[in-house]
Amino acid sequence: MRKPLFFMLALVSMNTAVAQQATPTDTIARDLLQALAPSGLAMTQLKVDGTRITVEGSAPQSTVISQFMRQIDESPQLDRVELVQIQNVDGAMRFTLAASADCLADGNQACGTPARPSKPSVYKCVINGVVSFQATPCPTP
Repeated sequence: MRKPLFFMLALVSMNTAVAQQATPTDTIARDLLQALAPSGLAMTQLKVDGTRITVEGSAPQSTVISQFMRQIDESPQLDRVELVQIQNVDGAMRFTLAASADCLADGNQACGTPARPSKPSVYKCVINGVVSFQATPCPTP
């Protein structure tokens, strides 16, 4: 009875080790995106194919995903961001994004980590009871 149990444990540990292996390019791409991710956004899967990065994840609201896309677009290391898919699943917004990182070409690992923006790029303001979104800070009442 010990042999089958030992064999099963060996298979489980082997599969776990394979799933956790990441290439240096995967690690660089994950670091680039995590530095730009706003709070509340969770990345669940990352795929790198050459210079193209595809990320799947979830966020509590679509505005969080929009903010993430703007930060990717403003990053000097990443460009050509596109929303591949977005859907509401049990109250959470699930998404798939794709972006390009030319610094990943030919195994080049000189991408660096982008600086995290210090302020949001969009401000939600309530003026006379009307909600608006704008690029400049809200006026003080």
